[in-house]
Amino acid sequence: MNRNIFLLWQGQFVSQIGSQAFSITMLYWLMETTGSSAIMGTILAVSLIPSVLLGPFGGVFADRHSRKTIIVVTDIIRGLSVFLLALLMFSTHDDTALIIWMFFVVSTLNAASKAFFQPAIEAFMPILADAEKLPKTIAYFGSSNQVATLVGQALGGMCYRLFGAPLLLLFDALSYLISAISEMFIQSPAVKKTYISLPVKETYKSLINDLQEGLDYVFKNRGLMTVILCASSINFFCAPIMLFLPFLVKNSLHEAAHWYGFMLAAMALGSMSGYWYSQHRKVKAAARAKFMFLSLLGASVCFVVLGSSSSTYISLTAIALSGFFFGTFNLQSMALFQSVIPEAIRGRVLSLLITASTALLPLGLVLSGIIGEISGNNTLLIYTSSGIAMGLVALVLVVDSYSSAFLATENL
Repeated sequence: MNRNIFLLWQGQFVSQIGSQAFSITMLYWLMETTGSSAIMGTILAVSLIPSVLLGPFGGVFADRHSRKTIIVVTDIIRGLSVFLLALLMFSTHDDTALIIWMFFVVSTLNAASKAFFQPAIEAFMPILADAEKLPKTIAYFGSSNQVATLVGQALGGMCYRLFGAPLLLLFDALSYLISAISEMFIQSPAVKKTYISLPVKETYKSLINDLQEGLDYVFKNRGLMTVILCASSINFFCAPIMLFLPFLVKNSLHEAAHWYGFMLAAMALGSMSGYWYSQHRKVKAAARAKFMFLSLLGASVCFVVLGSSSSTYISLTAIALSGFFFGTFNLQSMALFQSVIPEAIRGRVLSLLITASTALLPLGLVLSGIIGEISGNNTLLIYTSSGIAMGLVALVLVVDSYSSAFLATENL
């Protein structure tokens, strides 16, 4: 690993830990302070909207501007916004309404920053890495990102219990700023521009044309479109699972905040195991649809068990297994997408895929928050219903002839 790649990795690793700490702090503080799943769901939904709206443009922006500048500036923006929130909580901890509104602002700003940060990281990596070591570098970044998620979630819950929300947010802000400082020392090689600078109006038309090409490809491939719709529906029904996890930990399992972090970490660890298993298990093209269906069905069963169990360790096992099943599904689907989509339009199609798969997530968060208010945050009802619905959506992968044919593509 050369010096530039190390600095880039260090920045991403630290900021990812900070992102996880912020998410845990926000959700658990909101639950303890308001007890309102509707408020929690609305804030999470609003924070996701920038990703949905800006996601398709993030990659295009990274191709047209300095990747180093993008990642440094976005880390500074996130660090300063979280720092201001921490100061607000220290100085006016009794003004709950103001702090809630500040969480709205900061989470939305962070999501908008990440929509530009992540494509810039991915586009910057091939420039900095030695050509012969690029595959290993990509794999290393992917695995270390999962480790950072695991560490951030495990430590986030414990630190929340030990230090409280304001101090944890201060640590979070420092992680972003440390990341930005690390990235400032990257020596970015000069890269020849592959596009022509155009006036604003023509640039806008160029962006729209690029997006239209990606949309045309998706709409002409009915099997791909069906799989994307299934992924979006799965995320819709996953929304209540993640939203009500703090309530499940506190009300059903009767555990403290650190167990919320442990649950998230267990799911991340399960996902890493699923990626590893799926990477080393050769799935024949003809059996891929069945394999992916069984993965989603396994996750659905785990969510039903998670909602109905009062045992902490059974719940921990169930959520870890759900992560494993999602890991196997995600690796198979992304490997297929990357191999069958033409290279010339792969970036814009994958951006559309990611955007479309998360498009229903904000709606799912808002609706599940409202249902939680009506049902008294009944986690048994919510987890069981979501798990069954996910299992029914998964059936489409094997029942629908178009999606089955697409998943059976040999180009892996």
